[in-house]
Amino acid sequence: ALMSAQNTANLSNSLMNENLQTICGISSQKQETNVLHEQAAQQEVAEIFTEICNELAECNDSINKIIPSTSLTFDHRLLTDPIDLKTIRLKITEYKFPESFDDDILRIFSNAFKFFGLTSDEGAAAQKLLDVYTAKKRETYPRLKVFFGAELIKRFFPSEKTSELQKCFNTDEDIIRCVCGVIDSCSETVQCCKCMVWQHTQCTGIDDSGLQWVCERCDQRQVDLEISLNEFTDDGTRYYWMLMRGDLQIRCKDTVYILRDIRVEPDQKSASLMSPVKKQTYQTVRNISYSDCDIFRIQRLYKDMEGNRFAFGHNYLRPNETYHKPTQKFYDNEIIKVPVYEAVPLDLIMGRCWVLDPATFAEGRPVGCDESHVYICDLKTDKARKSLSKI
Repeated sequence: ALMSAQNTANLSNSLMNENLQTICGISSQKQETNVLHEQAAQQEVAEIFTEICNELAECNDSINKIIPSTSLTFDHRLLTDPIDLKTIRLKITEYKFPESFDDDILRIFSNAFKFFGLTSDEGAAAQKLLDVYTAKKRETYPRLKVFFGAELIKRFFPSEKTSELQKCFNTDEDIIRCVCGVIDSCSETVQCCKCMVWQHTQCTGIDDSGLQWVCERCDQRQVDLEISLNEFTDDGTRYYWMLMRGDLQIRCKDTVYILRDIRVEPDQKSASLMSPVKKQTYQTVRNISYSDCDIFRIQRLYKDMEGNRFAFGHNYLRPNETYHKPTQKFYDNEIIKVPVYEAVPLDLIMGRCWVLDPATFAEGRPVGCDESHVYICDLKTDKARKSLSKI
């Protein structure tokens, strides 16, 4: 009787274990099935988002036109969160909900309206492209509704954010879009009678701001980007507000990288003692690091009688180039102003950088800048580089 009871108990335990294994196996299969369904759903949603991006990319001229270029310097407060279609494509699988995808796409249009203005050619292109995007959202809405339901997708379409976006920038505020790239209105300005944007009279060459004037975009004309100040010296030197170094805009008050004196090795066959010493320029130098360049603040720009371009200003020093106490602390990107002024040829300018005071640095970064080219300056040194003081 005891053996029979024990066998019955063993058989019962064996059946229970088999049932548990079966239940666990079914549960595991369900989990795997759910994971596969979720992955398939995410893949299909990503394909829908990619389809929308492709629709916008087909309007190649428009999408490229409304992305602000980083080749020019503009006020760093204008765009605090730039984005483009390429960035959205790279993280297309990271969007878990349509709303986050919609926010990034609308940010492209928001930046275009804020940067160029609604009345500009770029603003008009952005509005047309926004209509294309809205139509594509209407087309894909039923497919996305299958995965997310009406509640989660209601902010995707019909979307009130599109109309809110246009209303946000459809204001009567004045828009400054000048060829010099500076958006402040401290100097006298003139307004285009067609697109209603403002430009500096100094940059346009207009003496009377009350005249009827049409900007270069509305009139489809070429403009001279070398803007003169109409200031001359007796020896024929002419001063400028902006000059071009190749395709790089150089303005007064800009900070730039200056190539240090690097001589060109002379050809042994053709070299002679009477040959002038040649130095490297931005066109001839190779494999140069910006850390090997001087940082220079431009105060004046001018051309001499022979047409040679020069920038006049002062240098900045890195902390390791000054005398200071061993306990002195610096920011990682801090530089020190030195009151030594000189004139350098524009051919020695390697690129643009940005020098900010701590208060401005805390507010944000210049639009289109690289963080590695942004510096803080809060100290100055004497000509002997032996003492530091607050600016």
